[in-house]
Amino acid sequence: MTGFEFIAKAFKVSYTDIAKRLNMTPSAIADWASGRRPIPNDKLPLVSKLFRIDEEYFKKKE
Repeated sequence: MTGFEFIAKAFKVSYTDIAKRLNMTPSAIADWASGRRPIPNDKLPLVSKLFRIDEEYFKKKE
């Protein structure tokens, strides 16, 4: 499980909701959650701000 997937589940937020807030597609968010693609460097600060969690956490795989 990736750090992103864990946080999304812990916050009980859907990938669709995250995608809307970041102006992205739900499939791109699902790719981040599954680890198929890393969160792009330009989106990492937005994700960090959205969840109020340090950027480094989202780079981890648990």
